[in-house]
Formats: sequence, structure tokens, C-alpha cells
Amino acid sequence: MRAAGSTIHRPIQAWRVFACIVFAAALGLIYSANAGAQTSGPTSLERVQALVQPGIVYERITFSAKISDMYRGQSYSLNRGRPFSVSYQCSGFFVNPDGYVATAGHCVAWDDDVTSALLDQAANWAYRNDFYEARVTLRQVRGFAEADYRLEDKRRTVVVAYGVAASGLPTGEALPARVLGVRGFESTDIALLKIEGDDLPALELAPDGDVAVGTEVVSVGYPASVDLVADETFDPSFKDGTISSVKTIQGGLLEVYEISAAVSGGMSGGPTVNLDGQVIGVNSFGIRGEPQAFNFVRPTSAVVELIADEGVTNEVGDVNAAYREGLEAYFAGDRAAALQKFDEVLDIVPSHELAQSFRSDAAQLPDEEGEATEAAAGGAESDEGGTSLGLIVGLVVAALVVAAAIAAFVLLRRRRTVAPAGAPGADSTPVVAVPSPDPPLPTAPSSEAAEPPPHAPGQRFCPQCGAPNSASAKYCESCGHHLSEVSRRSSA
Repeated sequence: MRAAGSTIHRPIQAWRVFACIVFAAALGLIYSANAGAQTSGPTSLERVQALVQPGIVYERITFSAKISDMYRGQSYSLNRGRPFSVSYQCSGFFVNPDGYVATAGHCVAWDDDVTSALLDQAANWAYRNDFYEARVTLRQVRGFAEADYRLEDKRRTVVVAYGVAASGLPTGEALPARVLGVRGFESTDIALLKIEGDDLPALELAPDGDVAVGTEVVSVGYPASVDLVADETFDPSFKDGTISSVKTIQGGLLEVYEISAAVSGGMSGGPTVNLDGQVIGVNSFGIRGEPQAFNFVRPTSAVVELIADEGVTNEVGDVNAAYREGLEAYFAGDRAAALQKFDEVLDIVPSHELAQSFRSDAAQLPDEEGEATEAAAGGAESDEGGTSLGLIVGLVVAALVVAAAIAAFVLLRRRRTVAPAGAPGADSTPVVAVPSPDPPLPTAPSSEAAEPPPHAPGQRFCPQCGAPNSASAKYCESCGHHLSEVSRRSSA
């Protein structure tokens, strides 16, 4: 018999649990298959990197000069007449496929910073080598350098290297560059270099009118600080941010863009581009001691003016145009167009590393019939289909195992909660009692009901589910029913 007010729950049938699990697994497999069939597009930063990286160059600029101490009209050569030198690292980018490179003017200009660095080297040499007969301090020697040292036979050497083999030359090969024109830091801070080459991957300059506050940008270059903690490579860094403001300097004569991208030393001269890979400015300067990303770029109008003065125009070139068209087709999932364009690039420049890599990726795209395709190199068959089939089979097997485990658990649970024959409150048909998810708090037993001693012999059987409990139990350990009014039975 059932206790008054109690609820009898029907048994949970194992086949229903099994059916639910299998149905849920099937839905999951269908969803995964549909999601996997869709080609996920690149992030903005990945797209910009693919478009821009071939056109970035690494620069090493070395300034050297012989230095003499012109004390009282007499010339005394330091370093035994050998020159002192100081080197700097900068970045740049191609603006024309015939080997024209734009960079920051202060990277190649003979300015006060270069002169001070050379004089400091000379003063340190004089102090360490006891150049003066009288005993002097390093501070005094530096004072002599500022007053009497003269730089002679000044030279500047500029070499550039590609980060990507995109023109038939090996990655990282140092190539000499000529300085065609320089606009110093107090002017527009732009310089134009020239190396020997053709079909080089030039970048497109964006019109100044396309730049506004809030425009998303990416600053590109070779930060010198990275080489201090990582192996030296020719892979540039890409720092994303936005245009924070458009300001003027030099009494309103020159315009600059304030950006939030984290540009650091060594990235000067590199481009800041929009999300279409067009150059909107040249990395120029930051604020010393500023802990936040707070940097400025010179607008492309300064580049256009300088290259026009040198008789140069901004052109992308046939090779880079085909490469970019191949990228756009690849990102759009157009396998045939992507392969065609990358093949055009590789027919002209077989060593174009990025065209090789993206052609291989494009060959994995589904064709118009949605069939599996060959790998780009060697015609090796892709194993993606086999991998997907193995994944589906594995998921189905896992779902069946989980369903079987749950079904077994339910059956065992059912057997454990069946009231034994003859137990108080047991019906002729066994039932399974399932407690509610949040059972109410038990009420205190009546003061009139005598509590059994904590170690009394025998057992208590629940009148609701028939499960045996210890003699001292107040509530059924199986269903939570109150046991205060149930008499003890012998366990014999």
C-alpha cells in the first residue's frame, strides 16, 4: 500500500534513454558535419599579414666617420686613424616593383643623434686608452669631445633584406641600397631607397581622404626588442590598433596620425596599413617614457610627394597584383580562380614562398562539385576525408557506449529500489521511487514519538519504497520518506 500523500514514479525504461542518447548524438554529428563543410574565413590580421608581408623589408643602416681632437688648432687622430661606427635597425616597404623602398627619414639621416653616438664612442675610446697625458675623468673627456672633436670622412651604408622570398632572391640576403631622397624628422620624416631588382612586391598607397578617427589599422615592421629575446628571423611583427586622432605638428604645417598600435623601436619606417592592406602612413615616432601604446605615423601624402620628386610612381606590379587576386579568391573559397592566379605568380617567380603556401591551401578547397581535391604538391591525396570519417565513426561509438552505460545504471537503480516481498507498504508490482530534485527540508519529529536508541538492533523498512534502513535512521536512505512511525523489524 502507498503512504498517504506520497507519489509513485513510473519506472524509467532503458530503451527510451538509449533512443534519446542516439538521437542527440545524431543531431550533434549532423551539426558538426555542416559546420566542418563550411570554410571559415581568415581574421582581419591574418588577411592583412598575407597581403602585406611580401612587401616589407628589413633595414640595417651604419654610420661611420674618422674622428680627431682639434686641440688648440692641432689635429690628433683617435682610434689610430680608424673610423668609428654605429648601426641602427629600421623597417621599410616597396612602393614600386623596380626596387624603390619607402622608409622613415630619420632612419637614414645624418642627424644629432648619430653625431652624438659617434662622439660618445670616441670619448670612451680616449678614456680607456689613456689618450690624454693628464689624469682626467670620463666626464671631462666627453666635454672635450663636445667642444673639440671633429668628424671626418663621414659615410653611410644601407642594406635591406626581404622577409619573404617573393622575387627570386633568397630570404634574408643583404642587398645594398642607395639613398635617393631624405626628408628629415623636422620635415615629413620620409626617405626613398633604391635597390636593384624587378617584379618586387610593392604595396598600394591609400588616399589620405580614406583615413578617419576610428579606422582599424595594422602597423608592420621589425621591432629590435624582439631580437633580444627570440631567435633572429626576417618575419615582421603585425600590431593592430585604430586611428586615435588626426593632429598637426610644426605649428600646424604637418599632419600626423595618432594610433593605438604598439609600435616600438626598429619598426620605424615600416607601413601602417588598413584592413585592405593599403598603406595609410609610415611609422615615425612615439613619446619617450609613455607606458601606453601612443605612436604617430606620417600620412601617405608625404610619400607621394617624395617619390614624385624622384620621378617614381606607386605601382603594385603584375606579380603582386596576381598574388593579391589569388588571395582574394582563396579567402572567398574560389578554388579554381585561386589556383589560376597562384600559378601565374609561380610561373614568373617559382621561389615565391607565400604563393607556394597559399596555393597548397587553395588546392584543399572543394571544387564546384564539392568533391575532395588533390594536395598542391606532388599530387598526394588529401587524407581529410578519411580523418572526417574516422571522427564520425568514433563519435557514434562513443555515443553508443555512453547510452549503454546509462541504461545499465538505470536498470541497476531500478533493482536496488524495489521493495522486498512482504515489506510494509509494498505493492504486488514493484515500483521505483525517484526523489524530487529539491526535496523539502525534513520537519522535526513529534515529541510524543519515541526515538529509537542510536544502536538498536534490527532494521527499518520504508513504507513507501520498501528499502531497508538502519535502526537509527529517521529518513529513508533511498527515497527520503520519514520513518519515525515505522516499527523496527528484525533483520533475521
